[in-house]
Amino acid sequence: MWKHPADGTSWGYRSLSWRQDLPRTLESGCFDGVFFAEVLGTYDVCGASREAALRGAVQIPGIDPTLLISALAACTENLGFAVTVWTSHHASYHTARLFSTLDHLTAGRVGWNIVTSYLAAAERQGLGEILPQDARYGWAEEYVDVCVKLW
Repeated sequence: MWKHPADGTSWGYRSLSWRQDLPRTLESGCFDGVFFAEVLGTYDVCGASREAALRGAVQIPGIDPTLLISALAACTENLGFAVTVWTSHHASYHTARLFSTLDHLTAGRVGWNIVTSYLAAAERQGLGEILPQDARYGWAEEYVDVCVKLW
């Protein structure tokens, strides 16, 4: 919505105080949590091109939401935060450490949206081959097991 003319804060997405307004509003409205959907690369499923995503600003501009969670948790008391992190493109040690840190900094108010990447855009960025779904899900199961053991 940041591109909508009535928004009034078109460039606010770049500031932390602008980003803290939403979780405060959600918490005052008795919401339980907020979810940050995330993709690796640019959506390229419409017309087999990223042009539609670029033209429509679909998750663009994007930032790493994992970096926001502790700052957003600091300005709320009860709101939970969930974020996507892929099993296919992050080291399991890094993911275990990331969520352990966020768990402590949010007092247990963080959740992990466990996904495997399917977008060809991730592969084109040099992030590794996109495996067939069954192989990705098998890898994800082992990945989560490793994270749990590291915790």
